[in-house]
Amino acid sequence: GPELRTSTIQSAGINHIAAINSELIRGLNARFNQPLIISSILPFMESTLQIIRKAHSTQLFLNFHEDAFEAAYYERGQFIFYNKFEFSTDDEFNYFLLQVIEQLEIDLLKTSLQVSGRIDRDDEHMRRLRKYFNEISFAEVTNLVEVPSSIASKTSLHPYFSLISLGLCE
Repeated sequence: GPELRTSTIQSAGINHIAAINSELIRGLNARFNQPLIISSILPFMESTLQIIRKAHSTQLFLNFHEDAFEAAYYERGQFIFYNKFEFSTDDEFNYFLLQVIEQLEIDLLKTSLQVSGRIDRDDEHMRRLRKYFNEISFAEVTNLVEVPSSIASKTSLHPYFSLISLGLCE
């Protein structure tokens, strides 16, 4: 059965509860010395909170996975919303995006968008985002952690945003 794990993201006032398979936890504990077992929300939230603390602006962050995206919204530097949406088509993605915009009453002219994860400049998700947002940028981990310039100059790091952000959760 599942084991419940709780964590707190104090700066956003979030208490997070995750159900993690007990067999998975036992297997990890048997192979690793005190492994850090956390939900995927934590690195994304910790990294977006660090970015927003510096900017103190209104921003929507979208982190893309193969068949889902996470959304975190901050208004004038204050945490407002987080959720993860699963989708199987581009139209479903668009539907969930529009629901977020409508439900949160996001002012598209005053909100900048930062994207990360499995998204590229010319893919369908980016084309759809450009219909709604004027200010779109890739969330880069160089704003959060020190990355050797030899690596940062050769590759875009936004696909690894959550992975590299794990270091903020320790």
